[in-house]
Amino acid sequence: MAATLPASAAAGDCPDGVVESLRVSDAFGEIPPPDYPMNVVAETCKVWPYDTDRLLVAVAYSNDESFGNRSVQVRVAMLDARDQRLLAGYVMDKEEDAGFELSKEGLALDTARYDLAPGVRAFGVVVDNEAHNGCPDYSYDRELTLLVVDGTNLRPVLRQDLFAWMRVEGEPCSMSMGKVVTDNANVFLAMAGESHAGYRDMRLTAKITRYTNEPDRDGTERTRSEHRLLRYDGRRYRPVGDDDVFWLGPPGSPEWRDVQ
Repeated sequence: MAATLPASAAAGDCPDGVVESLRVSDAFGEIPPPDYPMNVVAETCKVWPYDTDRLLVAVAYSNDESFGNRSVQVRVAMLDARDQRLLAGYVMDKEEDAGFELSKEGLALDTARYDLAPGVRAFGVVVDNEAHNGCPDYSYDRELTLLVVDGTNLRPVLRQDLFAWMRVEGEPCSMSMGKVVTDNANVFLAMAGESHAGYRDMRLTAKITRYTNEPDRDGTERTRSEHRLLRYDGRRYRPVGDDDVFWLGPPGSPEWRDVQ
């Protein structure tokens, strides 16, 4: 019933011809000329366990080789596993900057059991962030996009970062100067029991570790969990309650526990 970390271990390199067929497919917009540079940034393919006649594909292309400054287009497709015929597709445009970079291993396919309704199962694409951007106040990683088949399209119903880091107190780049407190949050997704607008609710659980470091003292770790219910509104999943990123706000009564 529950989906936690992406079930992407079986994903890997794509069969011959798949990456090129997506590059020249008119399902993703205007077909580029044969000599137009579309470099492959990352790729992954996986047979869908829910229907082994379907091959799931995610390929990131860019016309620029300047790592960290590229405009990247991620093309996601569901193909007929036998003849590689395109059945449905979706495009995500990403801009690299100081806060986001996509590596060669930066795409994964999540085929956990996202059973949204009878006969409707979503799958996910996870985009990893390889940016090392100095000392920000906040950073994120493992962006999950859940997709469902809608005719010849793959329609996104949820986008959620599965990891986040934030500065709570002090300066992480100057830890010798004073007290530094930071939070790491790992987010897990599970299906809930009730349904709204035809799709089952989802529940997010953020497991947050707070690290405290002070000069000349041993560091400490404490953990707590935050929960958020998501409901489908007919178009996408939305949080029930405050729209803020739920583990970043000041908690009323955090249930911290010491890490042994």
